[in-house]
Amino acid sequence: MSKETDLKNSLSNLKDRLRKLQDTEFLEFQPIGDAIMEIQSDAPSESNFIRHLITLSNALIRVRKNPGNSLKDLPVLPYHLWLPFKADGSASTTVELTDAVQIFDEGVAEIASHWGQIASLLKKQTESVIADPELSHLRDCLLTQYEYCNEWYSANVAKEARFFKPTEGAFNDLFFRMIPAPVSSASQFSIFIIALYKVFDEGLPKEIRQWEKYKHTLSPPLLKIAAEVLERDSYKHFELLRNKFAVHDQPELASTLAPVFHELIGVRTIARDDAARFLALQKAVLKMLLQVLDEVRETLSSHTGVESAN
Repeated sequence: MSKETDLKNSLSNLKDRLRKLQDTEFLEFQPIGDAIMEIQSDAPSESNFIRHLITLSNALIRVRKNPGNSLKDLPVLPYHLWLPFKADGSASTTVELTDAVQIFDEGVAEIASHWGQIASLLKKQTESVIADPELSHLRDCLLTQYEYCNEWYSANVAKEARFFKPTEGAFNDLFFRMIPAPVSSASQFSIFIIALYKVFDEGLPKEIRQWEKYKHTLSPPLLKIAAEVLERDSYKHFELLRNKFAVHDQPELASTLAPVFHELIGVRTIARDDAARFLALQKAVLKMLLQVLDEVRETLSSHTGVESAN
C-alpha cells in the first residue's frame, strides 16, 4: 500500500467515525474539529501540507489519549511518512507531494463540512444551557486570579512570560463554555475536569511543574508555590480527579476517589447519572481551585510586582 493510499484511507476512516459519533461524543471530538477548522482557515498549499498534517495528527493523538473516552479507535494519520520532505529542499519534493496534498485537502474539506454542522449544534446547546449564577461567579473569580498571576509573572520573571500559558483554544473552551455550563453526568464531569486541568496544571511553566528539577533556579515565591501550595492535599485532589475519575466506578479505583468525594461533597460514591451531585462536585472543585489560587496570589503579592489585576 502506498503512503498516499494510507493517508486517504486514514482520512476516510476519520470521516466515517465522525459520522457515527453519538451526541455524548461531540465534546470529546471537539479538539479534532477545532484543528480541522484551523486548517481550513489557512490557505491550502504544498508549503503548509506538513504543518497541517502534524496539526491534525497531534489533535487525534491527544483525543485518543484522554482517559475514559470512547474515541480510542480514531485512526492515526501517517504523518511520519512525509517528515523527510520537511528537511529536503529539492525541487523534486514538490512533485512527490502533489498527490498527497490533494488527498489531504479534499479529505479535510469533507470532514470540515460535516463537523461544521455539529459545531453549530454544540454552540446552540451551549447557548441554551440555563446559566448557573454560582458557576458564573466562580468563573469570574478564577479569571481574576488567573490574570493576576500572569501579570505578576510577566512583571517579575520575563516580559513575555506567563504563569499560566494554555493554548488559546483550551483557555476559551474552559472559561467561556465549560465552567459556566452545569455538568449533569459522569461523562460531562470527566470532560470538565480535563479542560480545567489543561489550563491550571498543564498550562503551568515546566519549571513549576517539575520544581524539584529546577528548585535551584526558581525565585522564592515560585519555589514556595511549587513546593508547598501545589503540594497540598487540595491540589492533589485536583490531580487525582483528573487522572482517575474517568474510571472511578471500577472497584479498585472507587476506593481511591471515595475520600476525595467525601471531603468535597460529603458522599463517597456518585451514580453516573446523578446530576445534582455532579453539579455539586463541579462547584466544589472550582471552589477548591479558587482557594489554591487565592494562596498563590497571596504568595506572589508578598513580593515585588503588580498588586492587582483589577
